[in-house]
Amino acid sequence: MRKNLMWMLTAILFCGLTATVLSSCSKDSDSSSTGGGGGGGADAAVGMNVSYSIQVGAITNEGYTIKVEYTDADGKSKSEVITDKFSKDVTIKGVPCSATLIITATPKENLTGDKYDIEYIYKMTGVAVNSKGKEFGTLKPKSETVIQHGITKDKMKVFTKEATINCTSSGVTP
Repeated sequence: MRKNLMWMLTAILFCGLTATVLSSCSKDSDSSSTGGGGGGGADAAVGMNVSYSIQVGAITNEGYTIKVEYTDADGKSKSEVITDKFSKDVTIKGVPCSATLIITATPKENLTGDKYDIEYIYKMTGVAVNSKGKEFGTLKPKSETVIQHGITKDKMKVFTKEATINCTSSGVTP
């Protein structure tokens, strides 16, 4: 009995030491969670990489004009009218900074049909970048699918969706 107890205590002690050794880490280890480094040193953000992506359903173009406004690499607002796919990857330098995506669907004038549809999907991601160009602190992408079928002319309205991602020296935030 005493021999079994000694083996059990030895096994518990060995497991405890192993867990302690394996779970310890240094302060300069890779920071891959949201928030990243935190205000100084190698993991302090100096900007962010942003990806914008939009897919417009073909039937949407019959009744709506889709305009996209986004933040470019200089931190300025740019706009484009799209009919199908839209995709941009930009690096915004300097902190604090923010990136905004605005999608506006405006009903076209002089429509001849009775009913119209609107379909689009957008996705926006942001990740902080440190002074060595290393990415950290990726946010869960902001995305949404908009689908409405059979909208009569008298019920058509302007649809607007907006998403923003911010970046400070600590990393990206929603």
